[in-house]
Amino acid sequence: MLANILLLVIDVAASFLTLMLLARFFMQWQRISFRNQLGQFVVSTTDWIVRPLRRFVPGLFGATSSASSWSAPPTGSCAR
Repeated sequence: MLANILLLVIDVAASFLTLMLLARFFMQWQRISFRNQLGQFVVSTTDWIVRPLRRFVPGLFGATSSASSWSAPPTGSCAR
């Protein structure tokens, strides 16, 4: 029972992080301003994982950060 709860929490956290990383990639791709509240939330949520990856993964066409799409874990439920 406790293991199932732990797997659920990990699955929800990974899904949320994936959603935020994909939202950041989409916002950069569409050149949406990050000055609004949603943009600031997405940046503050994902900056800790995207910033180190930018050293190694170049941007696509100089405009978007492919680091945010590369850091997104594969979607799907945890093995149960």
